Amino acid sequence: FRKIVTSVRTTKLKEYEEFLKNVKSFEVLLDYERSRIAETLEEVIYPDKHVIVRQGETGDTFFIVKKGEVVVTIKKDDLQVEVARYKQGDYFGERALIKNEERAATVTARGEVVCLYLNREAFLLLLGPMEDIFQVRVDQYKQVHLDNAKPYRGSLSNSPGITEDRPPSASAQQQLTVVLSDLKVIGTLGKGSFGHVQLMKHAVTGKTY
Repeated sequence: FRKIVTSVRTTKLKEYEEFLKNVKSFEVLLDYERSRIAETLEEVIYPDKHVIVRQGETGDTFFIVKKGEVVVTIKKDDLQVEVARYKQGDYFGERALIKNEERAATVTARGEVVCLYLNREAFLLLLGPMEDIFQVRVDQYKQVHLDNAKPYRGSLSNSPGITEDRPPSASAQQQLTVVLSDLKVIGTLGKGSFGHVQLMKHAVTGKTY
C-alpha cells in the first residue's frame, strides 16, 4: 500500500513541477526551487460560488489556480464590485502574507475550481526568491482594482464546509499515525537556543508539519 501511495505522490509531484513552469513569475525560480515548492503544495477542490477568500478576514494561505476560474470582488458602498478574474496559472493571497494584514478582497469560485495552496510558513520559506516580484504586484493591486472595477452580479455562497484559508479538514479523512521516519525535512523555519524549527512533509499524505 505504501508503495502505491508513494508512486501516486511521485506522479503528482512531477505534475506540479511541470505546472509551476507555466505559472507567471515562477519562471525566475531554479529547477530545485520549483521542486521544493511542488513537494509542499496541497490540492483542494472548491464548488461553484464558494468563497475561497473573504475580504477582511485573516489570511494564512497562498493559492494558485490549477483549473477553473475565480472572481475577485471588493466591497464598495455596501456593494460587491468585481475587479478581476483569475484563471489557470494565476495566483492570489500573497498580499495578506507579505504585508501581514487582512484579506483585501473576496475571491469566489466561478464553476468548480481546483487550487494548489501553501500555508504561511511554507510560503515565506520557499518563495523568498520571488519577494521583489510579489512586492511589485502588491503595490499595483489598488490601482489595478480601481481601474477594472465593475458591479458584480453573481452571488456568494454561505454554505458550510470549505471556507477561507480552511481546506478540507483532516478529521473528515482517515486518520493516520505520523511516524518520524515518514517525515522529510523541507527546510528550516528558525533557529533558537533550544534547537531548530523545521518544516517537514509526510511522505504518505503529503501533509506539512
